[in-house]
Amino acid sequence: LVFRRLTSSQGEPAPAGEPPLAPLRRGGPPVLRRIDTSPVGFAVFDQVLLTVHPPDCAARDAYATRLLAAASASAQARAANVDPRLGGAGLPVSPPDLMLRIVNQIVDGYLALRRDLSRQLDHWQVELLDPRTRFSNWTALLNARMALHQLNDTCEDQRTAVLDWAETLKGWPVPDDAEARHQHELLMVR
Repeated sequence: LVFRRLTSSQGEPAPAGEPPLAPLRRGGPPVLRRIDTSPVGFAVFDQVLLTVHPPDCAARDAYATRLLAAASASAQARAANVDPRLGGAGLPVSPPDLMLRIVNQIVDGYLALRRDLSRQLDHWQVELLDPRTRFSNWTALLNARMALHQLNDTCEDQRTAVLDWAETLKGWPVPDDAEARHQHELLMVR
């Protein structure tokens, strides 16, 4: 699965020894100009998930922190003779489950970015409808509209990628073991 992350880059320098990435030029308000749509790749094997991230991938770092915290909580629950599943989502049970949890984290980033974009568009709407102002920034508005169409296309591509993954998952053989079948069903729901 290749999934493009949408993040608001702040123009951070590349890590030492890495060539700087050329930013994608967008018009419109600053929030649109800072959007980065770098791909994240996932290769799912029976026992291993191989991921390829950009050097500055906050989603990778945030999920690694979450995973370490869940592993620590699970170990503490086992030490206290408590079922670790009672404490929340817990640890992923398989490489596909881990992949979908990381994709979910990336999608959460889309939702945060959507709030920033909505705020900017609300501001422009007020400016356009206020009879006391003379809105003159039409070029920026049209550039923002084109950038939003590009982002919409990216989001549609993401939706298609996830739907294709779900179709692939439906084609997997259903396990005979009740616990494995339950895990497969949970994976389909996720």
